[in-house]
Amino acid sequence: MISSDKMPPPLRRRAFIGRLAAFVLGVTLAATPAPPAVALARGVDAPSDNLTTFTLAQDAPARPLPEPVFGTNVEWIRAGNGLWNAKEKQLDAGIIRMSRDAGITLIRFPGGVWSDFYNWRDGVGPHDKRPETKIAPKLGETSRHDIGTDEIAAFAKAIGAKLMITVNAGHGTPEEAAAWAAYVRDTHGADIAPYWEIGNELYMADDLSGGSTTPEAYAARVRDFAAAIRKELPQAKIAAIGLLNYGPYRFNAHDNWNEVVLARAGDVIDVLAIHNSYAPLVTTRSRGRWDAVYRSMLAAPQLIAKNMRDTAAQIDRLQPARAGRIGLAITEWGPFFAVDPTSPYFDHIKTLGSGVFVARTLDVFLRDTRVEAANFFKLSDWLNMGWINHTPGGGFRETPALLVFGLYREVLTDAVLPLRRESGPTFSTPEQGFTGRVDDAPAVDGIAGRQADGRIGIMLSNADLTRAQQVAVRIEGAAAGYRAQVRVITGPSADAHRGTAIIEVPGVAFAKAASFGKDGWFIRSDADTVGLRPGDADFRDGVLTLTLPPASVAGVTLAPLP
Repeated sequence: MISSDKMPPPLRRRAFIGRLAAFVLGVTLAATPAPPAVALARGVDAPSDNLTTFTLAQDAPARPLPEPVFGTNVEWIRAGNGLWNAKEKQLDAGIIRMSRDAGITLIRFPGGVWSDFYNWRDGVGPHDKRPETKIAPKLGETSRHDIGTDEIAAFAKAIGAKLMITVNAGHGTPEEAAAWAAYVRDTHGADIAPYWEIGNELYMADDLSGGSTTPEAYAARVRDFAAAIRKELPQAKIAAIGLLNYGPYRFNAHDNWNEVVLARAGDVIDVLAIHNSYAPLVTTRSRGRWDAVYRSMLAAPQLIAKNMRDTAAQIDRLQPARAGRIGLAITEWGPFFAVDPTSPYFDHIKTLGSGVFVARTLDVFLRDTRVEAANFFKLSDWLNMGWINHTPGGGFRETPALLVFGLYREVLTDAVLPLRRESGPTFSTPEQGFTGRVDDAPAVDGIAGRQADGRIGIMLSNADLTRAQQVAVRIEGAAAGYRAQVRVITGPSADAHRGTAIIEVPGVAFAKAASFGKDGWFIRSDADTVGLRPGDADFRDGVLTLTLPPASVAGVTLAPLP
């Protein structure tokens, strides 16, 4: 990652784990009075400035849910950003519980950027004999290797996940990577780590790892590293790194990187790992534009989706013999407001609006059949990027981003169904910072799935910051009635959060924490300000209707009535 990795560690670790109880409501949907939206929904295409209509073909062919899409990143530094409980000398039980409850399936380790300056042998053996080393060549910060291969494998097993190992392709050798693969195989089993990624963001100019390179040199490394790893793990899925720059989102210093790497090494890889899904990445410091900044973030998934389509087409053009067989892995992604810590938006990753961005980006990943893995950045953090963040009174708590992620895992369990958007309001956003212009972002978006027991799951998100939106879903071949679970992640404002700590590190020039909404929710939010609430809906004549609050995410699970 390109920003918070450069920040210094906080003053000290917290000890107590905080958590919000979720409320679940079962609602029988049959002959209940229809809300006003139903009258419009009868015609499906009836005009309305706050009604979005969808069609769901419940018997349509479904594709299996790509479970590796629900992955995360864990860094080795700073005790794994809290994953290692130094006082108890073990993995933190609260982070294990929150990660397991969220349904995380794939853990990328040991970076991002730190991967290309990492010696895996420093992180094995007795803890009291492990060294404390620099985290990057030009940084003064050092960390003990509390979280190494054995700890991350134990964490994966504890939450029911697998590993994606990012090998040191900046300063390491194929022989070191092969030895690591052999250690993982012999100590934890060959199936614990199905993905092996060759480096991290080495295409960036002046990469913090000190390993920046050319596409020609990197392509040669991919061939050498892939051969060495597969000698120990023949079934390993090899990921090469790349990025197709788009609009102002230009973090690849080599416009020909993908062309060269795919042409010279595409025949030995299984996936292309890309980092194209950070937003809004603004440069403005105007406090009066917070709503425009949030709208830019919530429109960005439209750009992300196109970039993924363009990247897949590029892969197929350069590797025609393997067209359609090389997948995409978005190995870092998430809400990210500003590179500069003096920006007043820097800490807004923890807000409800960021949770809505997570929903809309997951929709993009799940719709694209080329996406087979994704890892949000990052699991836990003492600073601003962790989806599990520390609290002022001590401990950790899930941010709205992780609540949304967990709701997706509960509602979409087995297969993805096509949810066709028929009509509805859209919004436009101008270019802001590193995020391009968007002309047609839907106010309400969503995705659906079918569970193994026949139930239907629907996820819906409202990107309107101030207005509720009506939703009508016509379900083709619908049963006479449904019993539903309706849960909504909501709060009083898009800039509200769950009371996790505001960044304040003495001696560091972070922006003074500030609120942007008229009611100041960013400053005065607490654990209960944003949460998972009971929802309500109606089903009549084959149409499901519900109302989404402003800046919200809803999960609906439908079970046919007997």
